[in-house]
Amino acid sequence: MKRVSRLLEECENPKDILLVTFTRMAAKDLVKKISELGIAEADNLVAKTLHSLSFSMLQSEQVIEATGRNPRTLLKFEMNPLVRDLKHQRLGKIRDLRKNIKAYESAWARLQRDEPGWTQSDKDKEFEQKMESWLRFHESMLIGEVIPIALQYLRYDPESPYRRKFKHVVVDEYQDLNKAEQVLIDLLAGGANLTVAGDDGQSIYAFKYAHQDGIKDFDLSHSNTHDEVLDDCRRCPKLIVRIAKELISRNNRYPKELHEMPDKPDGGFTPCNGLGNGKRRKDWQKL
Repeated sequence: MKRVSRLLEECENPKDILLVTFTRMAAKDLVKKISELGIAEADNLVAKTLHSLSFSMLQSEQVIEATGRNPRTLLKFEMNPLVRDLKHQRLGKIRDLRKNIKAYESAWARLQRDEPGWTQSDKDKEFEQKMESWLRFHESMLIGEVIPIALQYLRYDPESPYRRKFKHVVVDEYQDLNKAEQVLIDLLAGGANLTVAGDDGQSIYAFKYAHQDGIKDFDLSHSNTHDEVLDDCRRCPKLIVRIAKELISRNNRYPKELHEMPDKPDGGFTPCNGLGNGKRRKDWQKL
């Protein structure tokens, strides 16, 4: 919020700023909080989920139309007929098929070393072909399918206006994005300054192949990165911070440190809804 607020205070055009959040509610809430600070034109911020942005991009650029797909999103209750029809075609058990759908939506990047966008085996290729055939027949598409399509579109169209549309791209909860989504962010920020915030220790979306090492290794793939550690815990009383620090000290993952705030009470509990929870913010300057 402070990053976006400062950009607006420096008279950046809000339409040049893309704010990517994990949920639509988070996007609305962030814009509301920035507006409450009294900053002019905050309401004109482009604040979206990556799926929402991808869908609007594919629609405006007529990409979905060019693929011959119907942009009607498959409803939740329609997933069962899809999975059972695929099972009838001997493509696997129900549980395995649901996992394969998640892998397809992550552009087949199941592992951190996988390059998103291509099937990993003949079995994956058969699954993809038959599932897409089913979706075409039923004139629909998966919600998560827009990410692989958007990724392919930006990869193969270097002249797309969306590769130069924004001057600043700000992403929250970066550790919860899968590798395909993180590569898509890089393409959208190709000519922009990129800021990502996240914590590899807070990733809760392993079931959808979240690339939690993306935040930890961000510097390795983005030169000229400034790493800002948000280690002042403004959320909780001192006792809670001490307990958290004790737990964190016992793991062998990315080292983290939390600092107590002197104005917080010693014990008890207060609502946790602020910044400073072991997250890291990374600002990448495009030169």
